[in-house]
Amino acid sequence: MATWKAGQILMDIGADKEELMVKSVISYLINTNHMETGMWDTVLPENNENPHAPWWHWHEGIQENWMFNPGVELAAFLVHWSTEKSESSEIGWSSI
Repeated sequence: MATWKAGQILMDIGADKEELMVKSVISYLINTNHMETGMWDTVLPENNENPHAPWWHWHEGIQENWMFNPGVELAAFLVHWSTEKSESSEIGWSSI
């Protein structure tokens, strides 16, 4: 969710793919995508180590509650900021 919000802000300010923060977002999304489902984890086990709202509590199977939220927009960020036919673009299109 934090990456999704960061991506929205980067889009709002017109950041391009050469910005360090955009490159970091792309790298994170490439490395955390579940290729078999096309999804990203919405809630992480590390959430449980810090104060958090009940809906951010991780437990086995929690992703079934979230499904593609906010994965479609994360995939769109990959497509938007990637070179056509690059690994990151392909991951984005595959998820979409």
